[in-house]
Amino acid sequence: MKAFGDVLELLQDKQYEVVVLQGDQKDKQVLVSPQMVGRVMVSTMAGAKGDVLGWVNRPAVDAGFTDPGFNNFGGEERIWLGPDGTEKGFIFKDAEFTWDSFRIPQAFSSQPFENLGGSPDGKSVAMRAQWKLQNLQGTDFQVRLDRKITLLEACPYANEFGGEIDFVGFQSDNTVTNTGNKPITRDGGPLTLWLLNHYLPHKRSVLVVPFAKGPDSQRGPALRDEFFDYFRSDPSSHPSTLYRYGENYALVKANCSIRCKFGIGRPRCIGRAGSLDLDTNELVIVDNDFYPEMDYATNYWRKTKDLFDGDAMNICVDGPGCEGDPVFAEPDNLAYEIETISPALFLHPGQSYVSRSRTFRLRGKQDAIDAICRRYLYADRPTIEVFDTQES
Repeated sequence: MKAFGDVLELLQDKQYEVVVLQGDQKDKQVLVSPQMVGRVMVSTMAGAKGDVLGWVNRPAVDAGFTDPGFNNFGGEERIWLGPDGTEKGFIFKDAEFTWDSFRIPQAFSSQPFENLGGSPDGKSVAMRAQWKLQNLQGTDFQVRLDRKITLLEACPYANEFGGEIDFVGFQSDNTVTNTGNKPITRDGGPLTLWLLNHYLPHKRSVLVVPFAKGPDSQRGPALRDEFFDYFRSDPSSHPSTLYRYGENYALVKANCSIRCKFGIGRPRCIGRAGSLDLDTNELVIVDNDFYPEMDYATNYWRKTKDLFDGDAMNICVDGPGCEGDPVFAEPDNLAYEIETISPALFLHPGQSYVSRSRTFRLRGKQDAIDAICRRYLYADRPTIEVFDTQES
């Protein structure tokens, strides 16, 4: 689905609860669905007829809350709790860590958020859900999630460019509170807040991941490829044309011709990533609260000796699926993702943690977009164009 009005009409026709946030410039809008597990579905900078970048999984929307495995409706931002894998993770029923033992907690998949109401200016909405979870080790968690979505009227990345840049942006403030009667501990297993942004791919979409400089011996690899065994089209290949490294950035093709998933570890992460569509000259930047001194929980699908050597961000690109994989979409219904992850959380009863993420879509003069990309994502358009011409 490509137009904001089409997505809104679909959700209303299917009788899903929706909230439309609107800025001072009325054509800038953000569509939120509390019922669909608190998702931001799509945004637009040109009203009902404006195009959208957020991926909406129409077959899942049409089917409704019917899949006992995973109702993935898509969305420009959805919420999740980690870790996924390891002996303290949430999405496997045994320690085999295979697609056969893969499970999605009902809370992640089909539990609606309560709409607590919008702000008087119509620019934000607050939502709440109470989740009960159990990790593979058997530790029980009771948490309350408070989620506030706000349409942003200012973009720091576009400040100096005035009328040369148009944008739409939103911020999500996500508060997790331990409502159980026991503390969340290292022995029982941590929680992490995980926000996943889904985007429609285009033929010349390229993910741009800035990272901290330094040798691999000190900071680890710029992109961690451990997820690759599960999230790749051909287990025997790891094509070099899929990605490229610069001094302080990585480029990954996001046209969904090849399926992959990479992590950005805490020593490399700067709390920001994005993508550039070379045809439409649209730049996406996602940033979040990032605390490099804190531990980040390992999400990998295996047992681990170090539970706190995890990723602070992930990027994922759909493509032809793997045998037995029950989650990902058909070839004509694919997406790519930028995912932000909080530090590992250890909360006493009644204690809360707030994680914030911001998403901006920017369009404008090519020179201005290139300047923003170079300054904040560290890669320039000519370099990205050369990478794009390499056959994958």
